[in-house]
Amino acid sequence: MEQGFIDMQSRMSCRRNPQVTHAWIIGSDLSSLAAAVYLIHDAHIPGPHVHILSNRPEDSDQIIHDRGLRSKRGQGIRFVSGSIDGCTAHLLSCVSRFAGRDAHNLDGIMRVDNERDSTQWNSFYVLRNGSCRIQKIHQPVSHLRPADRKDLLKVMLDDGQSLACKTVGDCFRASFFGSELWILLSMRFGYRPSHSAMEFQNCLRRYLQEAQDGRIDTPVDFWHVTKFLYETVDEYLHSEGVEFWPDTSIQNIKFTKESSWRCASSIKAKTGNKSFDIPIQRDDILIVSLGSTDSGSLVGSNGTAPSPIPVRAERILNPAWSLWFRLARVSPEFGNPSAFCTHLSESKMESFTVILDPCSSDLYTYLEHCIGEDSTLCLPDSNWSLCLCLSRQQIPTSSAAASEGCSEEVSTIQGYGLTAEQAGNFIHKPMCCCAGQEILSELLSHLAPWPAFEETLSSATTIPTLWPLASAALVKRAHGDRPRTFPLSPSNIGVIGVFSEVPEETVCGLEYGIRSAQIAVDGLMGLDQRLPKVKINSVTKRYGKMNRSIV
Repeated sequence: MEQGFIDMQSRMSCRRNPQVTHAWIIGSDLSSLAAAVYLIHDAHIPGPHVHILSNRPEDSDQIIHDRGLRSKRGQGIRFVSGSIDGCTAHLLSCVSRFAGRDAHNLDGIMRVDNERDSTQWNSFYVLRNGSCRIQKIHQPVSHLRPADRKDLLKVMLDDGQSLACKTVGDCFRASFFGSELWILLSMRFGYRPSHSAMEFQNCLRRYLQEAQDGRIDTPVDFWHVTKFLYETVDEYLHSEGVEFWPDTSIQNIKFTKESSWRCASSIKAKTGNKSFDIPIQRDDILIVSLGSTDSGSLVGSNGTAPSPIPVRAERILNPAWSLWFRLARVSPEFGNPSAFCTHLSESKMESFTVILDPCSSDLYTYLEHCIGEDSTLCLPDSNWSLCLCLSRQQIPTSSAAASEGCSEEVSTIQGYGLTAEQAGNFIHKPMCCCAGQEILSELLSHLAPWPAFEETLSSATTIPTLWPLASAALVKRAHGDRPRTFPLSPSNIGVIGVFSEVPEETVCGLEYGIRSAQIAVDGLMGLDQRLPKVKINSVTKRYGKMNRSIV
């Protein structure tokens, strides 16, 4: 089998008749919506035979709107790149007839990776303590010490077996964690030294060249791409007659055992106070999106800190996690959810949005002059590991205005702290215990001397959000903790999303969840397709994976 491809010939014996197959999809994230597109476009299942079950109380249109609004307010900061790789490009081609009406049209989105040179990409900048000079991160690999370069190659070209259960900190010297390369990758993708070395290897194999060339997109770039995808895919699914089941909580999945393999036979669901079973016929398939990095989020205000994270992990787990635990009890093939949701000290982060007074936006003007709009500023010496980016957003002025679709353009600073449990440099308590105004005070103090400190502090509104599981997909794990997208044995159930196993792909890219959806659909429907190769850098292409003793 050619490296980087998924050969589906072995699934041909399981080819299903699309005209009689019904597909049940549990989840409303982008991987779930992508699976629905592939079922219709590639597997030729009629749209009304595709059913999307979501525990969200809104209809699908409202889901799309709310996801966008949360991102605008800074609650949607994601440690994910919006780069358009092979499977994402295929998804776009499937829905292309709806792309032309969007301001970010299909051609524009597809040209992002192919035609922009390094001067056209939004950049990453760094401001260190004791320096008044904001500097652009430029060719960070070239600035590594020789010993750190050697460690980098060892990790990137490792065969992967020796990295299981290891952390990034186990594989690098202390000097590496002060380098601009680490600052860039950790701030953009949320990595800590305590995170998985296996996952960091995949990140290096995909994004090292982009980091060197200054072609890593910013969180604002990611928001534009995902907004376009959600809206276009949603319109496509509605036009095809897909059935959405909002406000539907999945309680359990029942299985029957036939010979040596298990088959999903029914879904136990609940809407409001009504419980019911959804039968799954022999020709039907079930696709489940596992886990959620949004689960358990806690919102504060300008004057109050977010509520403390509950001590017991199960109190922050939404139905996507509860269902995964039930599946894991059915069979070890469904992986180990505990490996990802019980390490809150390693998975939590805090985001914030500073909404500046239109009459007093000197701070925005100053930062825009220093780094440019939509670029990112990293503060590596901040005890909270602060990172921020600028954007002008359309935000409703009130609840009434929001219901009427009225909004005004305001200047916002969106940011996050990777180490929210640490006491600040100037505000001497953990970020997660701070109100929004205290977070802004800490930020302004890092920009000192800032002449309009008090004026900015009193006129701006800062909204913090604590995310217990924001980087749960990056925590240290063992082989088998993430389940295959479809089981080794024949079955009618597949799993998708960042907590399913997609060999060699990095969870740091939008491609991961979309590729998992295409693998699941191709496997469950028995399609004779070969997926695009996983995109990797030229060094890995040339030398491949080898035993680290050779490097």
